[in-house]
Amino acid sequence: MAVDLTLAKQHSRIESGHEDALLEHYLAAAVAAVEKASGKFLSVKPFSQRLAGFPRRSPFTVRLFFGPVRTVDEIAFDPAGGGAEEMLGDFRLVEGPQPALLPAYGATWPDVLPGPGTVRISGTAGFADGEAPELDQAVLALFEHFNFNRSAVVTGTIATELPIGVKALIAPHRPVGIG
Repeated sequence: MAVDLTLAKQHSRIESGHEDALLEHYLAAAVAAVEKASGKFLSVKPFSQRLAGFPRRSPFTVRLFFGPVRTVDEIAFDPAGGGAEEMLGDFRLVEGPQPALLPAYGATWPDVLPGPGTVRISGTAGFADGEAPELDQAVLALFEHFNFNRSAVVTGTIATELPIGVKALIAPHRPVGIG
């Protein structure tokens, strides 16, 4: 992660070290909030996703909930006929704002047992340091917001979810179809 406690404290002009444990908590919460709102990991790390089967109708797209996807290391599934777990090697990774998997050209997804968790996808996803400076800035802004507003913020009669500036920094990274 490009944003560490030293940078966050510099951003907020905090010189003291007596609240570092609390500030680490605020930083972790800011990173988690930005990752959740953007659908992107702010550092490269492993991901896993479980599905209840493959899509059976066009466009046959398996939407990945983490990004940016660096690798898809494994797609394991429980075949419809029963038997041992199988691995799939014939697929395409579609990158972009909403990463997705599709069957290889001319191929279809295999038939799998019905039910949750019958398809398991694992790989790595996330930005390397410096690849998403606007998301790093969103973390810094949210860190400062958490530190200086240590309880819910109410504007008029509306409690804010994320500060407007943070939403603006995250907006270009939000997956299509997420409000």
